[in-house]
Amino acid sequence: MKWAWVENGQIRDFCAGDPSDLFHPDVAVFYDTVIDDDVGRGWRLVDGEWTAPPVPEPIEYIPPPPTPMSIDEVERLRRIAYATEADHLFFSWQAAVAEDAPDQDAKRLAWKAKREEIQARHPYPS
Repeated sequence: MKWAWVENGQIRDFCAGDPSDLFHPDVAVFYDTVIDDDVGRGWRLVDGEWTAPPVPEPIEYIPPPPTPMSIDEVERLRRIAYATEADHLFFSWQAAVAEDAPDQDAKRLAWKAKREEIQARHPYPS
């Protein structure tokens, strides 16, 4: 058995058990209505019957627009990407140049392509 605190025909709160055992007497006096176990907070008494509150419509979440990065943040991300993704290609190209290797142009193009990819991935704010 549950006891409810009803205000203006709507359940404000409820408790399982005797309210006088659970609350101070000044509060327990408000829990004066016996309700079924399937009735809960927000239900309304309409024509002698308890009715559930309407199910709210789901709200589509629209995330806020991303905060643009500062130039310092973009440059920090580029430095990390250059060090981990492009520097070894640069050194490979430089070694090919020093050795006059036939694939030095291909290595230079691979390094330049990786730098352009990093720059496109981390553009400067406009």
